[in-house]
Amino acid sequence: MPKELESLICFWKDSLAQHRLLMSPSVIYLVEQTIKSLQTLANLAAGGLFVARLNSGDWMVGKANYIYHLDITQNHYADPNLVIRNTLADAVSQARVKLSGEADE
Repeated sequence: MPKELESLICFWKDSLAQHRLLMSPSVIYLVEQTIKSLQTLANLAAGGLFVARLNSGDWMVGKANYIYHLDITQNHYADPNLVIRNTLADAVSQARVKLSGEADE
């Protein structure tokens, strides 16, 4: 995990632990979501993956060292080199499993 991301994750976790009782529920939720997003970003960087948000609102994840040609007239949901899901966490976790499985074959 890159040091900058690790430092940010630790900062937000420590801030949450120290000030949780003084925070409103909405601020607690936002800090927890920030921590979750930073952890997801760290997983992406460690796994050599890229992520992009599609116009449909879905998230697309694939190998960062692969060149993709995306034609908007085609359906890429079944593409063996990509994972497209409606949440970032699902897309990343499934991409890690799917793309690491291809490397083993």
